[in-house]
Amino acid sequence: MVLHLSPRGADLAAWWPAVGGSVRFLVASNLAWAEVRDSAGRLRFDDVSCGIVLVNLAGSVLFAVGAIAWRVALETGELLDSQLMDTATLLAATCFLVGALLLVPEARRGLAG
Repeated sequence: MVLHLSPRGADLAAWWPAVGGSVRFLVASNLAWAEVRDSAGRLRFDDVSCGIVLVNLAGSVLFAVGAIAWRVALETGELLDSQLMDTATLLAATCFLVGALLLVPEARRGLAG
């Protein structure tokens, strides 16, 4: 880690990569959403694949909220909303974990079928 960054340097070093990562998560989640929606012909909320995509999409949105909240006040160098950043990032990680755990029953269903 680089120590003693100016507020602008901290903003560039932390905020922009977080925003870039969240954009990539959102694009990936939307592509998965389009695949599930198109392959099913209609949404089936009882389908595990649909649940995985929806949970990951929610995680991507929450990750974006956390990234946006990760702004540094250029005057003081303090995070503008660290509580929102922490909460949104934790909820996003929880969504991704739930999505990964849902892969287990989907894999078992694939093996049985």
